[in-house]
Amino acid sequence: MYSSSLRQILLALALCTGSVLVHAALMRPTHTVKHFFDTRAEKLNPPTSHLNRVALADPVPMTNAKRLARGLSPNRPRFHQHARRVVPSAVAAVSACTTQTGKIAVAAANIAAGAFVSRIPNQYGEYGITPQASDALIVQFTQCGADGPVTIETQNGAADYLFLGAVEGFESTSSDLALGSANYAYLSGTAQTDPGAVPQAVGNTFTDATALTEGVESAIWYVDSTTGVISVQWINEDGSSPATTILYSEGAGAFVLTGDPNEFVSVYGQSPTVTLTFVSS
Repeated sequence: MYSSSLRQILLALALCTGSVLVHAALMRPTHTVKHFFDTRAEKLNPPTSHLNRVALADPVPMTNAKRLARGLSPNRPRFHQHARRVVPSAVAAVSACTTQTGKIAVAAANIAAGAFVSRIPNQYGEYGITPQASDALIVQFTQCGADGPVTIETQNGAADYLFLGAVEGFESTSSDLALGSANYAYLSGTAQTDPGAVPQAVGNTFTDATALTEGVESAIWYVDSTTGVISVQWINEDGSSPATTILYSEGAGAFVLTGDPNEFVSVYGQSPTVTLTFVSS
Protein backbone atom coordinates (compact mmCIF):
# COMPACT_ATOMS: atom_id res chain seq x y z
CA MET A 1 0.00 0.00 0.00
CA TYR A 2 2.80 2.34 0.91
CA SER A 3 4.62 1.83 -2.35
CA SER A 4 1.43 2.41 -4.32
CA SER A 5 0.81 5.70 -2.50
CA LEU A 6 4.40 6.75 -3.11
CA ARG A 7 4.04 6.08 -6.82
CA GLN A 8 0.91 8.25 -6.91
CA ILE A 9 2.69 11.09 -5.12
CA LEU A 10 5.69 10.91 -7.46
CA LEU A 11 3.40 10.85 -10.51
CA ALA A 12 1.52 13.89 -9.23
CA LEU A 13 4.79 15.74 -8.67
CA ALA A 14 5.99 14.85 -12.17
CA LEU A 15 2.78 16.06 -13.76
CA CYS A 16 2.92 19.28 -11.77
CA THR A 17 6.56 19.87 -12.67
CA GLY A 18 5.86 19.18 -16.35
CA SER A 19 2.98 21.61 -16.33
CA VAL A 20 5.18 24.31 -14.82
CA LEU A 21 7.92 23.69 -17.39
CA VAL A 22 5.49 23.80 -20.29
CA HIS A 23 3.95 27.00 -18.96
CA ALA A 24 7.39 28.55 -18.55
CA ALA A 25 8.35 27.57 -22.08
CA LEU A 26 5.21 29.14 -23.47
CA MET A 27 5.77 32.36 -21.53
CA ARG A 28 9.50 32.62 -22.31
CA PRO A 29 10.16 35.33 -24.98
CA THR A 30 11.74 34.00 -28.16
CA HIS A 31 15.01 35.43 -29.47
CA THR A 32 15.02 33.49 -32.75
CA VAL A 33 16.00 35.73 -35.68
CA LYS A 34 14.66 34.79 -39.07
CA HIS A 35 17.11 35.33 -41.94
CA PHE A 36 15.47 35.80 -45.32
CA PHE A 37 17.60 35.01 -48.37
CA ASP A 38 16.37 36.64 -51.57
CA THR A 39 16.49 33.84 -54.11
CA ARG A 40 14.84 35.82 -56.89
CA ALA A 41 18.13 36.49 -58.67
CA GLU A 42 18.60 32.75 -59.17
CA LYS A 43 15.97 32.91 -61.91
CA LEU A 44 18.14 35.22 -64.02
CA ASN A 45 20.21 32.29 -65.26
CA PRO A 46 19.68 28.62 -66.13
CA PRO A 47 20.74 25.80 -63.78
CA THR A 48 24.47 25.36 -63.25
CA SER A 49 24.57 21.61 -63.88
CA HIS A 50 26.00 21.75 -67.41
CA LEU A 51 28.09 24.88 -67.88
CA ASN A 52 31.08 25.23 -70.14
CA ARG A 53 34.16 27.19 -69.13
CA VAL A 54 34.63 30.60 -70.75
CA ALA A 55 38.20 31.13 -71.94
CA LEU A 56 39.99 34.26 -70.73
CA ALA A 57 42.42 36.49 -72.58
CA ASP A 58 45.78 37.42 -71.08
CA PRO A 59 45.53 39.92 -68.20
CA VAL A 60 47.78 42.23 -70.22
CA PRO A 61 46.41 43.10 -73.70
CA MET A 62 47.90 41.15 -76.60
CA THR A 63 50.63 42.63 -78.75
CA ASN A 64 50.08 43.03 -82.49
CA ALA A 65 52.17 39.90 -83.08
CA LYS A 66 49.91 37.81 -80.84
CA ARG A 67 46.78 39.28 -82.41
CA LEU A 68 48.01 38.50 -85.93
CA ALA A 69 48.93 34.95 -84.87
CA ARG A 70 45.29 34.44 -83.83
CA GLY A 71 43.97 35.88 -87.07
CA LEU A 72 42.90 39.15 -85.46
CA SER A 73 43.47 42.65 -86.76
CA PRO A 74 46.33 44.69 -85.24
CA ASN A 75 45.64 47.04 -82.37
CA ARG A 76 44.16 50.26 -83.63
CA PRO A 77 46.54 53.22 -83.74
CA ARG A 78 45.95 55.84 -81.07
CA PHE A 79 45.23 59.36 -82.25
CA HIS A 80 45.56 62.64 -80.43
CA GLN A 81 42.29 63.75 -78.90
CA HIS A 82 42.06 66.91 -80.96
CA ALA A 83 43.56 65.75 -84.24
CA ARG A 84 42.12 67.36 -87.37
CA ARG A 85 42.07 66.14 -90.94
CA VAL A 86 43.68 68.53 -93.41
CA VAL A 87 41.05 69.64 -95.94
CA PRO A 88 40.81 72.32 -98.61
CA SER A 89 39.78 75.70 -97.23
CA ALA A 90 36.51 75.60 -99.15
CA VAL A 91 35.43 72.48 -97.25
CA ALA A 92 34.44 72.58 -93.59
CA ALA A 93 36.93 70.88 -91.29
CA VAL A 94 35.78 67.53 -89.96
CA SER A 95 36.98 66.02 -86.69
CA ALA A 96 39.10 62.92 -87.12
CA CYS A 97 38.11 59.74 -85.36
CA THR A 98 39.79 59.21 -82.00
CA THR A 99 40.64 55.88 -80.41
CA GLN A 100 40.87 55.62 -76.64
CA THR A 101 41.94 52.85 -74.27
CA GLY A 102 41.11 52.57 -70.58
CA LYS A 103 38.93 51.01 -67.88
CA ILE A 104 35.26 51.38 -66.93
CA ALA A 105 34.57 52.71 -63.43
CA VAL A 106 31.36 51.68 -61.68
CA ALA A 107 29.35 53.88 -59.30
CA ALA A 108 26.12 53.20 -57.40
CA ALA A 109 24.60 54.08 -54.05
CA ASN A 110 25.65 50.83 -52.35
CA ILE A 111 28.82 50.01 -54.29
CA ALA A 112 32.12 51.04 -52.72
CA ALA A 113 34.12 53.72 -54.50
CA GLY A 114 36.91 52.47 -56.71
CA ALA A 115 34.97 49.65 -58.37
CA PHE A 116 35.48 48.71 -62.02
CA VAL A 117 33.95 46.38 -64.57
CA SER A 118 35.81 43.11 -64.02
CA ARG A 119 37.83 41.42 -66.74
CA ILE A 120 36.71 38.00 -65.43
CA PRO A 121 33.12 37.03 -66.36
CA ASN A 122 31.04 34.90 -64.00
CA GLN A 123 30.35 31.24 -64.74
CA TYR A 124 27.64 32.25 -67.23
CA GLY A 125 29.96 34.50 -69.21
CA GLU A 126 28.48 37.72 -67.78
CA TYR A 127 30.60 40.68 -66.74
CA GLY A 128 30.45 41.97 -63.17
CA ILE A 129 32.37 44.16 -60.70
CA THR A 130 35.85 44.10 -59.20
CA PRO A 131 37.25 46.39 -56.46
CA GLN A 132 40.77 45.88 -57.84
CA ALA A 133 42.06 48.11 -60.64
CA SER A 134 44.48 45.33 -61.57
CA ASP A 135 41.51 43.06 -62.39
CA ALA A 136 39.62 45.70 -64.36
CA LEU A 137 38.50 45.09 -67.93
CA ILE A 138 40.64 47.06 -70.38
CA VAL A 139 38.57 48.42 -73.25
CA GLN A 140 39.14 50.37 -76.44
CA PHE A 141 36.73 52.29 -78.65
CA THR A 142 36.87 54.64 -81.62
CA GLN A 143 34.65 57.70 -81.64
CA CYS A 144 33.92 59.70 -84.79
CA GLY A 145 31.99 62.78 -83.73
CA ALA A 146 29.19 63.00 -81.21
CA ASP A 147 26.52 61.14 -83.18
CA GLY A 148 25.99 57.43 -83.41
CA PRO A 149 26.83 54.56 -81.07
CA VAL A 150 30.29 53.09 -80.62
CA THR A 151 31.48 49.53 -80.32
CA ILE A 152 33.60 48.81 -77.24
CA GLU A 153 36.35 46.25 -77.76
CA THR A 154 37.68 44.30 -74.78
CA GLN A 155 41.41 43.61 -74.58
CA ASN A 156 41.81 41.32 -71.56
CA GLY A 157 38.37 39.81 -70.95
CA ALA A 158 36.79 36.86 -72.73
CA ALA A 159 39.33 35.38 -75.14
CA ASP A 160 36.95 34.40 -77.93
CA TYR A 161 34.55 37.36 -77.99
CA LEU A 162 36.29 40.72 -78.04
CA PHE A 163 33.34 43.11 -77.80
CA LEU A 164 31.39 44.31 -74.78
CA GLY A 165 27.81 43.65 -75.79
CA ALA A 166 24.42 42.64 -74.45
CA VAL A 167 22.74 39.23 -74.63
CA GLU A 168 19.01 38.62 -74.23
CA GLY A 169 18.13 37.28 -70.78
CA PHE A 170 17.36 33.62 -70.12
CA GLU A 171 13.98 34.40 -68.50
CA SER A 172 12.96 37.25 -70.82
CA THR A 173 9.70 36.59 -72.63
CA SER A 174 11.09 38.30 -75.74
CA SER A 175 14.13 40.33 -76.78
CA ASP A 176 12.20 43.60 -76.30
CA LEU A 177 12.85 45.92 -73.35
CA ALA A 178 9.97 48.16 -72.27
CA LEU A 179 8.16 49.84 -69.39
CA GLY A 180 6.01 47.34 -67.53
CA SER A 181 8.31 44.48 -68.51
CA ALA A 182 10.98 42.72 -66.44
CA ASN A 183 12.82 41.62 -69.60
CA TYR A 184 16.57 42.10 -69.45
CA ALA A 185 19.88 41.53 -71.22
CA TYR A 186 23.26 40.58 -69.73
CA LEU A 187 26.53 42.40 -70.37
CA SER A 188 28.77 39.74 -71.91
CA GLY A 189 31.53 39.17 -74.39
CA THR A 190 30.03 39.10 -77.88
CA ALA A 191 30.77 39.03 -81.57
CA GLN A 192 30.29 42.34 -83.39
CA THR A 193 26.92 43.54 -84.68
CA ASP A 194 26.09 46.61 -86.76
CA PRO A 195 24.90 49.93 -85.27
CA GLY A 196 21.11 50.08 -85.12
CA ALA A 197 20.74 46.34 -85.70
CA VAL A 198 18.03 44.36 -83.93
CA PRO A 199 19.18 41.38 -81.81
CA GLN A 200 21.34 38.99 -83.82
CA ALA A 201 22.08 35.28 -83.38
CA VAL A 202 25.87 35.62 -83.15
CA GLY A 203 28.48 34.16 -80.85
CA ASN A 204 28.79 35.27 -77.24
CA THR A 205 30.10 34.09 -73.89
CA PHE A 206 26.65 33.33 -72.44
CA THR A 207 25.86 30.96 -75.28
CA ASP A 208 29.29 29.35 -75.02
CA ALA A 209 28.77 28.78 -71.28
CA THR A 210 25.18 27.54 -71.43
CA ALA A 211 24.67 26.26 -75.02
CA LEU A 212 21.57 28.49 -75.18
CA THR A 213 21.16 30.80 -78.18
CA GLU A 214 20.00 34.35 -77.41
CA GLY A 215 19.85 37.63 -79.34
CA VAL A 216 22.95 39.84 -79.22
CA GLU A 217 23.78 43.52 -79.80
CA SER A 218 27.22 45.16 -79.54
CA ALA A 219 27.10 48.62 -81.18
CA ILE A 220 24.97 50.05 -78.37
CA TRP A 221 27.29 52.38 -76.43
CA TYR A 222 27.51 56.17 -76.19
CA VAL A 223 30.48 57.76 -74.43
CA ASP A 224 30.25 61.40 -73.34
CA SER A 225 33.43 63.03 -74.65
CA THR A 226 33.53 65.46 -71.70
CA THR A 227 32.59 63.35 -68.68
CA GLY A 228 33.34 59.85 -69.93
CA VAL A 229 29.90 58.67 -68.76
CA ILE A 230 28.76 55.66 -70.76
CA SER A 231 25.11 55.25 -71.72
CA VAL A 232 23.50 52.43 -73.64
CA GLN A 233 20.71 52.02 -76.17
CA TRP A 234 19.16 48.61 -76.81
CA ILE A 235 17.23 48.12 -80.06
CA ASN A 236 13.96 46.18 -79.96
CA GLU A 237 12.85 43.69 -82.62
CA ASP A 238 10.69 46.31 -84.35
CA GLY A 239 13.63 48.73 -84.55
CA SER A 240 12.39 50.96 -81.72
CA SER A 241 14.76 52.41 -79.12
CA PRO A 242 13.43 51.89 -75.57
CA ALA A 243 14.78 53.84 -72.61
CA THR A 244 17.56 51.55 -71.40
CA THR A 245 18.99 51.45 -67.86
CA ILE A 246 22.07 49.63 -66.58
CA LEU A 247 21.60 47.75 -63.29
CA TYR A 248 23.86 45.53 -61.23
CA SER A 249 22.19 42.34 -60.02
CA GLU A 250 23.79 41.67 -56.65
CA GLY A 251 22.43 38.14 -56.51
CA ALA A 252 23.75 37.17 -59.95
CA GLY A 253 26.94 39.23 -59.74
CA ALA A 254 26.31 40.65 -63.21
CA PHE A 255 25.31 43.81 -65.04
CA VAL A 256 21.98 43.80 -66.84
CA LEU A 257 20.10 46.15 -69.13
CA THR A 258 16.38 46.73 -68.61
CA GLY A 259 13.60 48.95 -69.85
CA ASP A 260 11.92 49.12 -66.43
CA PRO A 261 14.21 49.07 -63.37
CA ASN A 262 11.34 48.92 -60.87
CA GLU A 263 9.71 45.96 -62.59
CA PHE A 264 13.04 44.16 -62.85
CA VAL A 265 13.80 44.63 -59.14
CA SER A 266 10.32 43.43 -58.16
CA VAL A 267 10.91 40.17 -60.03
CA TYR A 268 14.65 39.55 -59.63
CA GLY A 269 15.62 41.29 -56.41
CA GLN A 270 18.06 43.97 -55.30
CA SER A 271 19.69 45.57 -58.36
CA PRO A 272 20.87 49.19 -58.04
CA THR A 273 21.10 51.50 -61.02
CA VAL A 274 24.75 52.05 -61.86
CA THR A 275 26.75 54.73 -63.65
CA LEU A 276 29.55 53.51 -65.90
CA THR A 277 32.36 55.96 -66.66
CA PHE A 278 35.24 55.49 -69.07
CA VAL A 279 38.61 56.21 -67.44
CA SER A 280 41.42 56.69 -69.94
CA SER A 281 44.69 54.84 -69.33
